[in-house]
Amino acid sequence: MKYQAILGVTRISDSYPNVKYKIDLLNHLNNLTTRNCLYSLNKISTFSTRSGLIPRLVLAAKMFWGHCYVLLCYMTKFEKVVYITYPGIFLCFFLSFIPKYFRPTIFLDSFISLYDAIVLDRKLFSQTHVMARIIYFIEKRSFNAAYKVIVDTEENSQYYSQLFSIPMDRFSVIPLSIPKLALNKKETGDHRLNCVFIGTFVPLQGIKIIIDAAKLLSNNPDIVFTIVGDGQDSRYIEDAKSNGTCPNIVWHKGHFPTEFIEKILGQADVCLGIFGTTEKTQRVLPYKLYYYFSAGLPVITGNSKYIKRISDAVGYTPVVSSEVGDPGSLAAEIEYLANNRETLNDIAL
Repeated sequence: MKYQAILGVTRISDSYPNVKYKIDLLNHLNNLTTRNCLYSLNKISTFSTRSGLIPRLVLAAKMFWGHCYVLLCYMTKFEKVVYITYPGIFLCFFLSFIPKYFRPTIFLDSFISLYDAIVLDRKLFSQTHVMARIIYFIEKRSFNAAYKVIVDTEENSQYYSQLFSIPMDRFSVIPLSIPKLALNKKETGDHRLNCVFIGTFVPLQGIKIIIDAAKLLSNNPDIVFTIVGDGQDSRYIEDAKSNGTCPNIVWHKGHFPTEFIEKILGQADVCLGIFGTTEKTQRVLPYKLYYYFSAGLPVITGNSKYIKRISDAVGYTPVVSSEVGDPGSLAAEIEYLANNRETLNDIAL
């Protein structure tokens, strides 16, 4: 019988399905006994660039205590194999100070890089800022301490290898985990083409591109946009809704359970992926696309390096692709589908 500890200071819910379902899988594998050293963040708000000082301090205190709790829990038995859930950089960083001979074999799930997300994609700090340098140092040391760093795409493994000067063989590519969807296509009586976008509004998703495309199509009565989510770039949709330039948008603001997502996808005619112009857009396959593909729905997304590689591998393009950063290209693809409904079944997976 093999023994393993699962460490994590994280959310364990359908909002973070990759964490929840990988933990569940590891806990039910034959010939593997797991011990969970987990601290749940389900009941507190996640960090937001618009959070006030008090919420940030509360989150920092919770995170500090959570890491102390998990490390103390682990040290009571000290299994030789450890799986660290996302986000696990700080747990891995602390374990990196254990001498290598005594250090456990660490599998670090890091499908999102903290440095890449905060500094390079969201640009919350410049690359020369002291906080950016600290985050880079912590993440590089953590990656070096891990036996394997688990990422979700080949493009990410290549990128992280170059960014942190770490050999490629230290990375393992494992797709993200999501719940099984119970999707029922429902008749709504609305014959407009319903374009659904679900997201957290981070820059790589390109919510501004979607809003600008909706503006270009605002006079077309056969097209409607259903947007679910909230986040960093929500100001673009807030502005469009407040000044009335996008009457064709229905916005469900917030983050919702799987049951709500199933309902929204059940009413979708086509789903919208990612269209941002950041470098990260080129190498990721976000949760939303897993959900769309799982539901077998037609998808329009940016023509990224990842989509091109997958298309070359399978011999066809499994999505309708538009140019990233180009609302006109996205609007043209949507309008074509609105005028040619019979093609929707052809592009559905």
